This record gives sequence, structure tokens and C-alpha cells, in this order.
Amino acid sequence: MRISVASFALVAVAACGRVGYDPVIDGAPGDGDAPDDAVAVDADPLAPQHQYHLRGDYHDDFGGPDLVPAGGGFVAGGYQFGPNQGLTVTGAMPEQVYTVDLVFAFDSYATTSWQKILDFKGLTTDEGYYTYGDISQFVVVAGSQFADGPPGLVGGTTYQMTITRDAAGTVVGYVDRVQVWQFTDTAGVATLLGPGATAAFFIDDTATGMAEAGAGTVRRIRIWDRALAAADLPP
Repeated sequence: MRISVASFALVAVAACGRVGYDPVIDGAPGDGDAPDDAVAVDADPLAPQHQYHLRGDYHDDFGGPDLVPAGGGFVAGGYQFGPNQGLTVTGAMPEQVYTVDLVFAFDSYATTSWQKILDFKGLTTDEGYYTYGDISQFVVVAGSQFADGPPGLVGGTTYQMTITRDAAGTVVGYVDRVQVWQFTDTAGVATLLGPGATAAFFIDDTATGMAEAGAGTVRRIRIWDRALAAADLPP
């Protein structure tokens, strides 16, 4: 039996103007002349610690650790990956308090399939940040406890998906900067194994035989060392 920890009504038109808004392509909301590399957006005073634009290289815009690919490659729209061909980074993501923001598209959303977005525990446990069918989800306790967003994700559509965790253990998930789920992380399932540990993007864990992974394209990854409030999430 699946237990939904929290579910929020989907706002069809988010603050950015539409679900699936791509800030990398569209630029800042209301700015029809913004360049497609969204440099003006990334100059926001709430600057991230690490920022990966994935325009032909794996470098951090701010000189931090590089991303490490797991078999994908670059296309015009970013880093394209097959199942378990995502990216890892070591020494960039904070252990407990953070914001991780990803602009990406999964190719499809099968009705009963999980696709892992972010793994925290060295690919050893099933818990983590996923999509399940056409919803955003955090697997809090494998097989029994889930934080679920509303349905409506469309394959091939680029979304800005964000996860935050604060010092009190409150974990919040967003789609296009609209909150879709929340839970209290008393067990630490949304924390890394330790300071400087590896975070894995779009790679499933060995607990399920690495079977819960999808294909898609990621355009940008940003990491903060604090939990941003909803009003502070930049496009």
C-alpha cells in the first residue's frame, strides 16, 4: 500500500508563465529579449554555490568540482542520457541543508514506472528523489511511504524541478517553482552519506537492480548551501 505524505494541487500556469517553462531557453519571465544562455538570470543576487550549464562541458561556472558523466553525451539542448547514464558530483552538494535545482526533461513518463532524479546514499538504497508515472515524488520509505505531487508531467517537456532541505529536516519539492510535496525527514533519507560525499543524478540504485531509471536531457544543475524559500527560487 502506498501512503502519500503530502500532495498539493498543481498550478497549471506557474509564476514563470507555464508548466514546462525552460529558463535556459526562455530567459527571465517577462523578458522577451533575454539571451538563450540566461546569463542575466544567473546573475541573481541569490547566487548558487555551484552551477553547471552543460553547454559542451561538465565544469562548474564558479570553479567547483566538475560533474562526471556516466555514459551520456552532449546534444544541442544539453547533456543527453539513457537509463543510468546520468551524472555524479563529489564535494559539491552539502550533506544536510541545501537546494538542488535541475532543468531537464525525461523522454517519457510510463504509468507505473519510477525514474530516479537524485540519489543521496551512494546508489545503495531505494529512497530518494524520483518521478513516478507522471508525478514528482520522494520515496521516504521504500515500498510504503511517499511524498507525492499531482499528476500532469508530460514526456519530452522541460521542467525546472527543485528539492530543498532545511536544518529542521523539512524537505520540499517543487515543479516550475510551485510546491508539489513536503515531508519531515526524521530518518535522514534526504541527506548525503557524509560531508563531501557523492550525489548522483539520473542514476538508479543497486537496491532495485538499477531498474528505475529513465532517459532524457538535462540542461542545467544548480546547488545552494541553504534551503531557499519558494519566493527566492530563481528561474
